[in-house]
Amino acid sequence: RVRKKPKYYELNAPELFDYLGLDHRYMQDIQFHAPLSKKQEVFLNDQDNDIIVFGGQAGSGKSQVSILRMLVGVLSDPNYAACICRQSKVQLKGAGAIFPTATKVFEEAANASTNKVELSWNFSHGPELKALHLWDNQNDYQGQQNTEFYVDEATQCKESDVVYLMSRLRSKAKRAHQLILA
Repeated sequence: RVRKKPKYYELNAPELFDYLGLDHRYMQDIQFHAPLSKKQEVFLNDQDNDIIVFGGQAGSGKSQVSILRMLVGVLSDPNYAACICRQSKVQLKGAGAIFPTATKVFEEAANASTNKVELSWNFSHGPELKALHLWDNQNDYQGQQNTEFYVDEATQCKESDVVYLMSRLRSKAKRAHQLILA
């Protein structure tokens, strides 16, 4: 009987190390960034839809898996450009908010150069990411060419601002150009 290989999100750390053939002595030294459920895996790998709506209760990992999606884009395409959007700048920067959380991931996993004033990340091989607020702020998006927009807490944003972002989905990246609402 052939045993089906488990999905990586179904494994605990020692099982994952065994599955990948890694030495357990290094388990404390490696940080994992991976989806934790089938729903997150489908969201992470979706390159078919122009608009993705990804919902869930507070603490369900929407922001974390969105950051992971951006990390995949950064690591896979030098022309990748994305933007994280929230209603206000305060919501982007507060303790535990998406900007400081993403900064930690991008700096540790992809050696990002972070600009905490401009709320942006640059990577040595080309990708650029930004975090911008939407509230009466379409001017900041003028002329942008992005691969993906991530609208965090999209229910708080005006529909006209979110729809405007669709006109900025144009870049040289190979990845699908997508608007993601979480």
